[in-house]
Amino acid sequence: MAETIAERVLTVEEVAEMLRCAQSTIYRLIEEEGLPAFRVGRRYRVLSTLLIGWMKERSRPENDAWSRELDALSATMRADLLASGIASENIEVQIAQAVERVQARRMNKDANQGSL
Repeated sequence: MAETIAERVLTVEEVAEMLRCAQSTIYRLIEEEGLPAFRVGRRYRVLSTLLIGWMKERSRPENDAWSRELDALSATMRADLLASGIASENIEVQIAQAVERVQARRMNKDANQGSL
């Protein structure tokens, strides 16, 4: 069966070559930036389709600022909720619900701007 780019399982070395960066950068992207990967033994592998989707998502200029806003919101909420004495297992649930509400509002705002 012929292999296409959409079917490929890539090594860290291959991903680094494709993105023209160091392998250490790929490991950092996997561990800290959400590059989708899975392990085969001790080695990471990346599905080419997921890599392409991840690159497309990150290429949208608003995403970096948006991610920083959500991270800041989550950190602030976590600190406030801990300070108020809420059980730690409930904190993540409340943060996830708040992030979902913010995302829904943003999507509504974007949809309304698109219809103008």
